[in-house]
Amino acid sequence: MNRPIDNQHIGEINALPPPRVIKTKLPITEQAAALVVETRDAIRKILHGQDRDRLVVIVGPCSIHDPEAAFEYAQKLKPVADALRDRFLIVMRTYFEKPRTTIGWKGLINDPHLDGTCDIATGLELARTILLHINQLGLPCATELLDPISPQYVADLISWSAIGARTTESQTHRELASGVSMPVGFKNGTEGSLQVAVNAMISARAPHHFVGINADGQTAIIRTMGNPDRHIVLRGGGGKTNYEEEHVAKAEAAVANEGIARPIMIDCSHDNFMRCCDSSGKAASPSWASCWKVTCTPANKPGKKGWPFSTASPLLMPVWAGTKRSACSANSPTLLPFDLYSTPCITSHIPCPFPKPRLVCCACPKSIPLVYTQDSLSGTRRITLC
Repeated sequence: MNRPIDNQHIGEINALPPPRVIKTKLPITEQAAALVVETRDAIRKILHGQDRDRLVVIVGPCSIHDPEAAFEYAQKLKPVADALRDRFLIVMRTYFEKPRTTIGWKGLINDPHLDGTCDIATGLELARTILLHINQLGLPCATELLDPISPQYVADLISWSAIGARTTESQTHRELASGVSMPVGFKNGTEGSLQVAVNAMISARAPHHFVGINADGQTAIIRTMGNPDRHIVLRGGGGKTNYEEEHVAKAEAAVANEGIARPIMIDCSHDNFMRCCDSSGKAASPSWASCWKVTCTPANKPGKKGWPFSTASPLLMPVWAGTKRSACSANSPTLLPFDLYSTPCITSHIPCPFPKPRLVCCACPKSIPLVYTQDSLSGTRRITLC
């Protein structure tokens, strides 16, 4: 028989450099390695209740597609993370792969040139370069595990990872999560199903065997030991929110037998966000003391050079400068803290990059000027809210 049987719908097959080659070309530094180890351990302590003084905050753009914008974001986020380190463990969201409901741009790794050429080899190197740079700043990184092969190239630079709503029910991703070296959050399903995330947590705790690749790019049988550091991410679904206290209580009860002291993270994007900036604060408020949080606010001008983030770009709660609610003329977020533990009135010492920032208060939804005095020695401004 002359007619081909295999690969009838395959246009091309190209070999990738193995993980070891790219890691040798772009090696992790001692500083970055120490940060990853320290951050993973710190997240575990928060997750298992050994550190109840802090919350984990995953904050950053919806996805990375412009390295320079990502570096600028990281540089502005780093002083905020330092100033709030006693209350929050801030990890920058660095997502390089995009799950799609149908079709669309699949992320920097898949198509780094944004032109449909899908130069994945370049994308893997670029993603690793970005992660190295941000970790070198002293800011830990988070990502979503989507392709089961790509973590071999970048996972050593990741401190926290997510399994998305579209893949939480996937056996492949549950197996992957059971073997990675960092804590993993499983999102509830796109239609709001909590049980798929609970099942994923249970599955990832157990050992698995599956087909993957090793550091030399060879097809291999991977045997995992199970991952004890898992939790649920409530992101809403089916056009409904699930950040309210009753939803959090239901989720806690569902995973009560998993031995996780603080098993819930609130995602203030997606269906919890409803593409409304005021909804971010609402999603962050309920059951605040017992949860983690991810926060989100819409971009001022999506696609504007320098801040090319989508309308679902997570930013540190709750503020956006340059909108009609703001007296600031800057076109980027002020990245100022807001204290949801106590009253809307707090005083903080943090660097403020803009001269006249304002914010929208979650507890009293109005535009609030921030009054500050600048320390002539340190350059730090005293920010007083309300």
